[in-house]
Amino acid sequence: TGNMGAVIILKPTGPARAVSHWAPPLEKLRKVTIEAPELDDRTPLAVQQARSEEKNQSAFAMESATRLAESSPKGAELRAERIQHNVGRTVARLVVDKKKELYAFWEDHDPQRKGFILRKEWEDGMSVIIGDDIPWRAVGRALEVCDVYTKDVDYRRFLGRFRVVVHGASGRWAEELLRLFYDRVLSLPGEAGSLEELEGFLGGGDDKVDIQDAMQAFGWALNRHISKEQAEAMLRTLAAHSVPDPSPMARSTNVFEFLTRLDILYRHQRSFELSSSKRSAPASATDPPGEAAAWARSLLRHLGRLVWMEHPDGSPQAGSERMLEIFRSHDEDGDGLLTQDEFIRAVQSMLAFYKSMLPPELTEEQVSPEQLMELISMVDLQGDGDINYVEFVHAFQPIDRTLGTGLRMDLMEQICNIIYTNKISLLRTMQVFEEGILQPSSGLTARTGRLPRDALLKTLRSLTASLGGPAEQKLLSESQIAILVDHAEFDKDDFIDYHAFLESFQIVDTEAERPQDGEDGPSPDSPSAGFPSAPPPATNDHAGVRTRAQGGSGSQTTMASSSTDHANANQS
Repeated sequence: TGNMGAVIILKPTGPARAVSHWAPPLEKLRKVTIEAPELDDRTPLAVQQARSEEKNQSAFAMESATRLAESSPKGAELRAERIQHNVGRTVARLVVDKKKELYAFWEDHDPQRKGFILRKEWEDGMSVIIGDDIPWRAVGRALEVCDVYTKDVDYRRFLGRFRVVVHGASGRWAEELLRLFYDRVLSLPGEAGSLEELEGFLGGGDDKVDIQDAMQAFGWALNRHISKEQAEAMLRTLAAHSVPDPSPMARSTNVFEFLTRLDILYRHQRSFELSSSKRSAPASATDPPGEAAAWARSLLRHLGRLVWMEHPDGSPQAGSERMLEIFRSHDEDGDGLLTQDEFIRAVQSMLAFYKSMLPPELTEEQVSPEQLMELISMVDLQGDGDINYVEFVHAFQPIDRTLGTGLRMDLMEQICNIIYTNKISLLRTMQVFEEGILQPSSGLTARTGRLPRDALLKTLRSLTASLGGPAEQKLLSESQIAILVDHAEFDKDDFIDYHAFLESFQIVDTEAERPQDGEDGPSPDSPSAGFPSAPPPATNDHAGVRTRAQGGSGSQTTMASSSTDHANANQS
């Protein structure tokens, strides 16, 4: 219940002794009135014994009432959520600090590169790398690390759930717009989602997505004008969430690699929204009709992992090529869609091909027609009887960002880790820069916790210079700094609240439910805790696009989605 404790009694001779006790919660203790003892003829020892008995009876009554309340279905559910949140918050920092070492340990226990390990191997890794003073078996149960159906552990997904992110919607406008865009693409019905239509709509005829193609596609799906600057920022963000280096951001992207990157970012943003919102996250096109069976989820996750990891490169480009090859090989009539029968044959062929690498729970018994229909209902998001390529990719796409030998964190995670690790240094540098601009001529005479855009750029560049390293191995390159600026919120005067900026970089468990009111707060190791915050900044252009996108999302369902609309969008 969170109210169990113990007192350790130490003696000069003999072993130490722990005496457990139960204490009522603080809100109960606040109501206790301590009264002066009544005068009586009892001895002090008798009075002490009587009071002790009264306290024990009172504590027992409170404990019984609490346990009775928590034994109800709702009480048990709330208790489980509270335990999972507290465990996740404790484990998150430990995992983030040792992510590379954990990955290396578990990869050694996964010689076939299946992406899954035994529960015992997961526990051994946590004990060896983090420490054996934590009950990892209990932690694993609380965090539900095992696959519900096969009972093994997707260690890449586990590592991916704990990460440093930019927390707060105002700094995630690009992710929100890209999520809305992909939701729109996932909602394409019938032939509008066929391979030919996707190539024409996104590729503009040359099968490559460049900045002009992106501007037109974003504008069509979001039903509003997207400037070149905003489209470039969205493409930078898209690449940062799916590649370990910034090089692919400067080139045109194959249509199907572009869709793969979108799905990777979409999963990250969707899980972030679900874990950071006290209210239910907005409905999504990927929410399956009803709760998907454990068998179906497990099968798709295991098959998707094997397909994605088949190529040693493990990049979004290599993965998308393999997914496209499987899709086209089972599109028997060549219409760019998979019928239900074609999709079933595709699954059966993958089950046969990867049988030796799949858990026996997924291959020992013949798949029943009922199970196949459960699988189809989970994958066919539109329920129109056909599986388009975007639905196919989304069904089999693994959770993690970039694979290959060794842990390759995506660029966005690398950048966030750098800022999080160097918060204290950045805060001091920003305060120095602010002191330097405090003069009457500038109109600033007192510290406000705000800096102009150029001062933020200087701060980030000075961090790279102070930590040294050759020019080609800069801690933060100019493209990485541009990504950071994309996620910063500037007011109408082009100033930033640097306390809020630093505070926005936090470690989160992206698969945990947000705690109940009153349980969350600023990060305990935040360097800006205790500093006064500047007034809330005015909405900038980027945030303005975000707000309008949210405000207009209700009308998106009325937008035409036929192939004719795609053609019109390209012609315009």
